Amino acid sequence: MQNRRQCKRRQLIYHLPVIEVKSGVKLGYLADITAEGMQLISESKYVADSIHVVRIEGVSGCFEDESITMEILIRWCKRDLNGRTWVVGCSICDKNGRDVERIIKLIYRCTM
Repeated sequence: MQNRRQCKRRQLIYHLPVIEVKSGVKLGYLADITAEGMQLISESKYVADSIHVVRIEGVSGCFEDESITMEILIRWCKRDLNGRTWVVGCSICDKNGRDVERIIKLIYRCTM
């Protein structure tokens, strides 16, 4: 797979839950993030090219409302090396200036 990433991927210190807004189902945990996209660790397999509105929870201390809501496009999904979980690569869709600012704030407060 060709690396198309524009920004350096940053691993999170905490694996924050990522919830699908419409269904309330936990898609997985945020493993790393850039201003362009994110990688999730999930117990479920997801279909590439599917769009989801998600909420990243547990970001208290970073934002007043303790979550970030955004639309993501699942680019790929493959088995993790441990064979029990899935690694899910996502792009962040329709970013506005406020979203990018909040993501960058999350990156610098919650990453290694």
